[in-house]
Amino acid sequence: TALSRLLSCVEDDPLQSYLRGSLLCELLALLAMQYRRHRLHAMGTASGTASYVPGLKRYLAIHYGTDISSSSLEEMFHCNFDHLNRVFKKATGDTIFATLNRIRIENAKKYLATGLYTCNEVAVKCGFHDVYYFSRVFKKMTGTTPAKHKNCQYINSRSK
Repeated sequence: TALSRLLSCVEDDPLQSYLRGSLLCELLALLAMQYRRHRLHAMGTASGTASYVPGLKRYLAIHYGTDISSSSLEEMFHCNFDHLNRVFKKATGDTIFATLNRIRIENAKKYLATGLYTCNEVAVKCGFHDVYYFSRVFKKMTGTTPAKHKNCQYINSRSK
């Protein structure tokens, strides 16, 4: 483990010092992740699974650009995904993945408005690994394609 490797690095040469530093960072990251999981689990068991909803909303808002699957959510929140999704929908009126797509598209609109990124880059930044699926979801939610949205934003910013 990271701790045993950290303790085995006792020499004073610069490479060992660098290795100790990186192992210490790895150990702290693991501890932070364990602590977060423990807190989420404690929140859920203390007051029922409805308390997962605020944490889940925050998680989606922060990690929308990463791969989020039902199994990763089950592991993170220590709860069956179908049950978690039912509780989430009851509390918010929408499913977890519908909420995730809404968050992704809202962020995609912001990225497109900057004019700095291509549609492909925006799709990847927002957690879509298939640009065609991204375009389909974007059009369904906004009524326009990402490329048209980007062009409209560019034209509007130039006319100011």
